[in-house]
Amino acid sequence: MVNVHITSQGALIALALIHLKSNNRAVADSLLMPQTFYSLESVRPSFLLLKVLCKNLIMWDSIEYSRQWIEDQVPLIIRDIYQSDIASVEARYQQKLTDDGIDYSTVALCYVNIIAGAIFSIGFKYAGTGNKEAF
Repeated sequence: MVNVHITSQGALIALALIHLKSNNRAVADSLLMPQTFYSLESVRPSFLLLKVLCKNLIMWDSIEYSRQWIEDQVPLIIRDIYQSDIASVEARYQQKLTDDGIDYSTVALCYVNIIAGAIFSIGFKYAGTGNKEAF
């Protein structure tokens, strides 16, 4: 038995280093972000930081130093829940909710970790370049 909670992070880094700067869309697309409530609750938020970083290390040429690029890294469901008030979120997603409802702390942790992974990606690409705009 393999404990994927331990081995998956090393495997992600290995995948990113094997395909570093290759811009291989097929490999990068295999690093899926949560798009549903079920997948949102079945992933550790800290794991998303590593997924975003590895995806961007593979898709090196697509890294930009803009606020819009950073926001585009966040899946729509997470961004929508994070940036909306509770009443409108529950009204919009009431048919998709389980009995437990939405875990807003998990959504916030996912959002913050994805943003951190995107900023970390920018740091990797532009470190040492002296680019004032990326700073």
